[in-house]
Amino acid sequence: MRIGIISDAHGNGPGLDLVLSFLKRQGVDRLLFLGDAIGYCPYNRETCEKLERSGADCLMGNHEAMLLGLDHMPEWAVDIVRLPKTWDELPKGWGDMVKANGLEKTVEIGGRRIFCTHGVPGEPFTRYVNADQAADIDFDGDIMLMGHTHRPYVVRHQGRLIINPGSCGMPRDYGDLLSLAILDPETMDAQVHRLPFTPPESMLQQVHPRVAQCFERTTEDVIGKIWRPYEQA
Repeated sequence: MRIGIISDAHGNGPGLDLVLSFLKRQGVDRLLFLGDAIGYCPYNRETCEKLERSGADCLMGNHEAMLLGLDHMPEWAVDIVRLPKTWDELPKGWGDMVKANGLEKTVEIGGRRIFCTHGVPGEPFTRYVNADQAADIDFDGDIMLMGHTHRPYVVRHQGRLIINPGSCGMPRDYGDLLSLAILDPETMDAQVHRLPFTPPESMLQQVHPRVAQCFERTTEDVIGKIWRPYEQA
């Protein structure tokens, strides 16, 4: 059993196409999406449709929560995030699944109890956990899958596994490398994969300049300069 794990597509339909094609070639048996299908890039409905057609089990991210009025977005950030105007603009089947799954879901696959979340248990919108902090997170299960940071990692701690697939739409470490993870729960083997991606000019023309810069960055220094003013992404 092999599970494809993706997160944070953020309206990047061309990027998601690349990632889904890769996962299909890898022959994964199941696909989990950890939230934030929308925002930043312009192809929100198309991205949600692609996820629905792929058969991915989709969680709610903080961007979906903001659109539903469950989380607050600062007024000054509206033009950067560029969410759809209403939930009704998105596919109903996908939307119903996201609402039903919510921010956290536990599944049992390959004899393992897998806890899935977009952010951090108990702090889904306000806290970011990087690789050096992941072992401190308490969760119920053998494996935890979490997104939100747009930075991938795999951490092993006391016989348990913590996986962040990074972003399949807008990475925050290397902007030209989309990221995803593949997990074999039976063997507890997990690997992060990076896929080279050049955003089409037509997409870059429709995003905020800060978002366009994301795809150009190649160092952590650049990331900090671009994104520190808006951490709730």
